Amino acid sequence: MDAYCKFEMYGIQVYAGIDAYSRRIMWIYVGISGRTAVSVQAQYLATLTNGRVLPQIITSDRGAETTMAADLHYYLSSQLRMREDREPLRFTDCFRYGTSKQNQRIEAWWGQSSRATGLRWRNYFELLVKEGQYTVDLLPHRISFLAIYIPIIRQELLQFVQTWNSHRIRKQSNRDWVVPGVPDVLYDYPGVTGVHDCGIAVPDDLLTEVQNELASYGECGNKATCECHQC
Repeated sequence: MDAYCKFEMYGIQVYAGIDAYSRRIMWIYVGISGRTAVSVQAQYLATLTNGRVLPQIITSDRGAETTMAADLHYYLSSQLRMREDREPLRFTDCFRYGTSKQNQRIEAWWGQSSRATGLRWRNYFELLVKEGQYTVDLLPHRISFLAIYIPIIRQELLQFVQTWNSHRIRKQSNRDWVVPGVPDVLYDYPGVTGVHDCGIAVPDDLLTEVQNELASYGECGNKATCECHQC
């Protein structure tokens, strides 16, 4: 999972998770709080609740926004599986930090989505600034900008995700590690290519437990009773 940072200077935050084997986009978030720790945790939990499948390993960069999602994933993993030597699970057995270069699947997909829609919007936003039609220091500009463009960009990215997840990835002779096929099919039917499904079923009572815990936090990451005035 990783953030797309090209819109952040305009207040628009984009975050997504990809399945490394099938290259299926598991979720994408477009909004104003995509990189808070509570938001990333909520994105991950919503995906987990929808699919009821826990991945064995998650990879991300070492950003502050990943801490709560990492903690949640480690807690769920430790409840549902053990190491092969029957010892308790270690954090590094289920969550791994790496650089953006090491997180190649999602970085490559950001490149694809940027060519499809992101670059056009970046050029347009730069033009608005250059022509004086958008000034980041003016609150009315920021509010109207986000109200107008977030729904449009969100819809475009969601449509691109649907197209991506249902398109066929060709076999590439110079990249033997790229599995050909349709991401949705490769994810839902791993047996088609003869691979083992490593997903772990998540019991409803465990999901309810963590959902209730998350509901008690504000967007700042503190208990909802805090008085930071940022939630």
